Amino acid sequence: MRREGAGSDVMNDPLRPFWWLAEERRRWGDGLRAGETISTGSMTGMLPVRGRQHICARFGEVTAVEIAFDL
Repeated sequence: MRREGAGSDVMNDPLRPFWWLAEERRRWGDGLRAGETISTGSMTGMLPVRGRQHICARFGEVTAVEIAFDL
C-alpha cells in the first residue's frame, strides 16, 4: 500500500507539535533535554505490518529507509 504526505500534514507545520510539546514541558517545569528523541507525528498515518514484509519509506530524493520483517 502506498501513502504520501507532506510535513504540513502534521498540524499544518511539522514544527508546530514540537513547539507545543516544548511549551507544555516548560510549564510542567521539566522542559526538553539535549539528546531526547521526539516524534512530531505521522504524515501518512500508521499501517499494519505483517511478518515477512519488506517496507520502504522514501523521503523525496533525499533518502529512503528500508526494513524487512522476518517473522
